[in-house]
Parts: sequence; structure tokens; C-alpha cells
Amino acid sequence: LVSFVALRTNMIAAALLYAAGALVCATAPSMPVFLAGRLVEGLGGGALVSLAFVSVERLFPRNIWPQLFGIISAIWGVAAFSGPMLGAIMVDFLSWRWAFGVFTFGGAAMALASFAVLGTPQAKRPQAGAGPTPAFPFLALGCLAVSVVLIAAAGVDIALLRSSLLILLGLAGLALFFRVDALKPRSRLFPSQLFSWNSALGSGMTMVAAFSVATCTFAIYGPLLLTTLHGIPILT
Repeated sequence: LVSFVALRTNMIAAALLYAAGALVCATAPSMPVFLAGRLVEGLGGGALVSLAFVSVERLFPRNIWPQLFGIISAIWGVAAFSGPMLGAIMVDFLSWRWAFGVFTFGGAAMALASFAVLGTPQAKRPQAGAGPTPAFPFLALGCLAVSVVLIAAAGVDIALLRSSLLILLGLAGLALFFRVDALKPRSRLFPSQLFSWNSALGSGMTMVAAFSVATCTFAIYGPLLLTTLHGIPILT
């Protein structure tokens, strides 16, 4: 996107999108509205994460990239440990809505900070790489979006045949996404050998993906099971 729209504009738009999604979640009167808010919040949050890495590449000299990427990774680690505790405190002493409401203010603050800080010429104008501007990867992103929707739909109304078919179609769409992405080197979203065990990158990505699959289920459903089945306080 920074090849077509200025980095600062992208950051502000992503932060406002994140704030708007959090506000919808915090005030949602029903589950469909809440899920719509989560969708908007996820789009904004995902954009902010990716733009953080783009900002490092566009605004800072190469010799300090490792330190900056290390700081970004450290922030992820701090969030992973402190986020659940802060969320539990809000649920215990305030309301679950505040677990989303505070991010409305955080997103707005991020938008203001982006406007104030990203004032350099590199951040205020689009910056394409060397050569012609790559085409926006509509096809690859479309395949990814369809695969995510299909896999998510498999769990809405669970039936063995229907859910299995949707999961298989979703996995096929995901495989097609990686294939289409690999065929577009200038607009590629992922490295060419993303899950190849013959490379350090592929081995590392495979390990990260395996850890995510192994831990995400408990991270999502573990607190619910502990609180509803065993009566353990959420803060514990």
C-alpha cells in the first residue's frame, strides 16, 4: 500500500480503523455487531503491525534494523504476558467492554502520534521500489480472504459433511493463495520458500506455525473452560 498511498496516511487510517472497530466491540448490543467490530479492529490492527515493519525499512538506516526489529518483537512478548492479566483486571473490576474500550483511546492516540511524528518526506509521499510499481495483489488476497471465510464458516453450524467440505475448500484456497503469491515476485507477500525445510527461513516458519497451531486452541478456549467448568476466577 505504501507504493500507492503515503506511509503516514496509511498509519493514520489503520489506527482510526482499529479504534473504530474497538469502539464497535465495546458498545455492541449483539454478537453479530460484535463480530463485525472485531473484523474492523482486526483489519486495522493487522495493518498497524505490518506498517510497523515497513516503517523500519523506509525510515531508518539498514545498520540499526536488527535492533528495531528486536524492539518490535520485545513488544509482542510484553503484550503476550501483560495483555491477559490487564484484560482479566478489567473484566473483574469494570466490564468486559472496557477490555475493548481502552483500545479506542489507544487507536486514536496512535493516529495522532502518526500525524505528529511521521512528518518526513519519506513518510508523507508514496514510495515505490526500484522499477515499475508492482500491481496490487488482488487475486492473492482474494484467495486468502475466501479461504479464511470458508474455514470460519465450517464452525458456525457444525455438521460433519458440510464442515469437512468447507475446511477442505478453505485449505485448498489457502494453498492457491501461496501458489499465486509465489508467481508474483514483485508483489509477493511471503518469501518464495516459506515452508521449505531445506532453508533456515522455511524451518523457522514451520516451527512458528506448528507452535501457533499447538497453543492457539488453549489460549482461546482455556480461560473459558477454566472459568465455566471449574469456577476459577478470571483474574487467577
